[in-house]
Amino acid sequence: MNQVVIFGIMLAIVILGNILARHVPKIPLPFFLIGLGAALAVMPSLRNFTLDPSVFSFAIIAPLLFNEGQNASRIQIGRSLTNIVSLAVGLVLVSVIILGFGVHALFPIIPLSLAFALIAIVTPTDASAVSAVAQTNPLSDSQMQLLSNESLFNDAAGIVAFDLALTAYVSGQFSPTDALLDFLFVFFGGILVGAVLGMLIVNLRSWLIHIGDDEPLIMVGIQLLTPLLVYFLAEELGLSGILAVVASGIAQGVERDRLRLTSARMQIVSANVWEMVAAILSGLVFVLLGLSLPNVIVSALRGQAGLFSLLVGIGIFIYAAKSLVRLLWSRTLLRTGKKHRWRNAVIMMLGGANGTITLSLAFSMPQIVNGHSFPLRQGLILIAATVILLSLIVPVLVLPFCVPKQPKRNRQYVWCAECYQLALMPCGMNPFIIAKPKSLQTRCRRK
Repeated sequence: MNQVVIFGIMLAIVILGNILARHVPKIPLPFFLIGLGAALAVMPSLRNFTLDPSVFSFAIIAPLLFNEGQNASRIQIGRSLTNIVSLAVGLVLVSVIILGFGVHALFPIIPLSLAFALIAIVTPTDASAVSAVAQTNPLSDSQMQLLSNESLFNDAAGIVAFDLALTAYVSGQFSPTDALLDFLFVFFGGILVGAVLGMLIVNLRSWLIHIGDDEPLIMVGIQLLTPLLVYFLAEELGLSGILAVVASGIAQGVERDRLRLTSARMQIVSANVWEMVAAILSGLVFVLLGLSLPNVIVSALRGQAGLFSLLVGIGIFIYAAKSLVRLLWSRTLLRTGKKHRWRNAVIMMLGGANGTITLSLAFSMPQIVNGHSFPLRQGLILIAATVILLSLIVPVLVLPFCVPKQPKRNRQYVWCAECYQLALMPCGMNPFIIAKPKSLQTRCRRK
């Protein structure tokens, strides 16, 4: 089937999923998209669908993280930098080491290097998944900002750890010193290159505005191309394309804050375009997950039913162990205030949902290793998929008991003085006086 037609069908699935989520708000949007994607796999042309991880990272993950970076508050990042580094680097590395040894000891079928790679796959969190989880149970602003900022930076740590573990498995050699130097080079090099490229593009857009070439097609087009260009150049230099994209997105946020660089019309157009692009790409992530699940399950069942149960059991164990480590880390090492520390730690644990990076890394495992087929590939993908689904399902069931109930606001209908219509206004927002329209002198709030 033509690739354009496939994309059109997936786009239609994203639209249908959003319609269903609006009418059934108690069920998070990802569940509708995953279910519809799995149903899409029934089509004969899509039964053998395979996901290209390089295209997935380049065309979907890079723009998503760029948008998250340009919308991130640099002030909040500075204030919570200690917590962000703790979660994005410290927690990832500690989880990989502790759980890697634990998985290999309990399940010897998985070699130690692959156990490290598997934990590196399921450790990074995803901003889109976090937002979806919190959709039915809104978290506080500080908690959402910390979880979102964590997801921006922990991807690189997980990807570097995964690459090192996979290289050790393929080559059979591992050097801690080389691994540390590799990590520092890829991590900080990606941030530096992304920040430099981001500022250069900001200056380019500023110059175009200065000479009068600030048409939406030009300015928004440059914005849309920026994450693709930055990701490609960083990967070509052997650096973290993910961190480079995030850094360039934060640099673009500087331009948004400097209102003199863009007109109000340009800001509205840019915001609307990115809102649409982010919503479509986030939806495609979960549709692709649902589309890939049937093939993964069938491949695992072709061996034997017992193996399928074992792989799902390993996924459940990894999710539980990962959550426990995250809970203890959040309780003891995060600065989240002196009140309700255990409750905050539980919320931070449940908020660490998996999504795009986990899916991309799982499918990036090679099919052939040293000239032979890689028999554990489908099994590891099934384990990662189990962790993703649990990270989306468990918070929906548990978060209602952890998140404080929001007080309900009293509402009342009031007259608008100029458009002569009834408006539903929340109490305490300086509502209009209820009276005949001619006697009202209040300015219309709808304009």
